[in-house]
Amino acid sequence: YGSVIARFAAQALAGGPITVHGDGGQSRCFTYVADTVRGTMLAAAAAREGKPVVYNIGSREEVTIGELAGLVREIVGSRSDIVHVPYEEYYGAGFEDTRRRIPDTERAAADLGFTADVALRDGLARTLAWCRDAYGIATSS
Repeated sequence: YGSVIARFAAQALAGGPITVHGDGGQSRCFTYVADTVRGTMLAAAAAREGKPVVYNIGSREEVTIGELAGLVREIVGSRSDIVHVPYEEYYGAGFEDTRRRIPDTERAAADLGFTADVALRDGLARTLAWCRDAYGIATSS
């Protein structure tokens, strides 16, 4: 599900169907870019102090892909249908998806004091507003 937010945003802003692969029950966590940059800078500062460690920088706010599609549609104000497409139709036979992907951010919290600050809904609203402004897109219902 790489670039799923960008894909859902483009589909919802264009007023076309939002395509979800599979049943939409697979879950992921998404991190707003400002949180990612802040966490990366904290990790870089720790490395400069002689503590080079690998950290998971991310949000632990879990959402299903189906819920994400609905949230994007709601924030955009679109009437786009959410359409489920079988994996085989997009990826070919034998594709297996990871049902749940949640980062373990405990080390980043303990060592760096990092936790993501921007909630998913807020990050999506900011991202979608940026898309509208940057590309001159008006919502198409």
